[in-house]
Amino acid sequence: MHPDLTGANTLRPKAQTDSRLSGIGAPTPWYRVGAIPDAREGIRVVESGMDTSASDPSGESARVVRVFDHLADGYDRQITWSERLLLGDARRWAVAAARGEVVEIGTGTGLNLPAYGPDVTRVTGIDISAAMLDRARARLNSAEIDQDRFLLRHGDAQALALPDEVADTVVSTYALCSIPDPAAAVAEAWRVLRPGGAFVLAEHGLPDNRFGAALLRAAEPLAVRLSADHLSRDPLPLLRQAGFELEQVARSGRGNMVVRALARKPLSSAIPN
Repeated sequence: MHPDLTGANTLRPKAQTDSRLSGIGAPTPWYRVGAIPDAREGIRVVESGMDTSASDPSGESARVVRVFDHLADGYDRQITWSERLLLGDARRWAVAAARGEVVEIGTGTGLNLPAYGPDVTRVTGIDISAAMLDRARARLNSAEIDQDRFLLRHGDAQALALPDEVADTVVSTYALCSIPDPAAAVAEAWRVLRPGGAFVLAEHGLPDNRFGAALLRAAEPLAVRLSADHLSRDPLPLLRQAGFELEQVARSGRGNMVVRALARKPLSSAIPN
């Protein structure tokens, strides 16, 4: 339940250049690399070097950065409790549906990352919060996985620092609820997907009973203020508006409050102007 936008980075290594990939499968220089000083720590974090101040006159993106930097220490406990009591196993479904080159928006503390299977060749995880990414890096470094498959990028889901049509799958689990402009993030998912690629999404929303829906609507202003969490967003219209074809849609969780969607970018598609 969090976004991924550019914000202040607490990992402050000296900038350098690197001959590795800047995007997915693109042999071009990295934008600006925040290399982990101790090579034994394994996973590296790439910085986009972007400044969102011009595109964020309201300051909401900067506020969201502060919220998730603050929440990072307790995030795993909070989301584990929420999934056990309310949301169910939609996260596992989303990760299992990923194939090929994957871009994951809202990577957060990296809960999804060790679960990607052999059908996934590479994962680029992107998030707003340096504090959250620090925990994702620690999770990957302690897991028994092929670390060469993973890259963590500190960046903005609303303006991904990736080339066009480089991914086979974009994954988002409980991320759109906290992105200030979710339509922009969905449009960016479209842009970076190859024709025929899939946007796999698990997102919470309103339950199907009126009392529960009214309760969440009443709680939403406080949830937005304290945790940047929009409780009533429906991602399906955003997917349709961006041009995706909804291949799979299902409801799950308590009161069917979770949307699971696999949205396909048509093979004949062109990047919208």
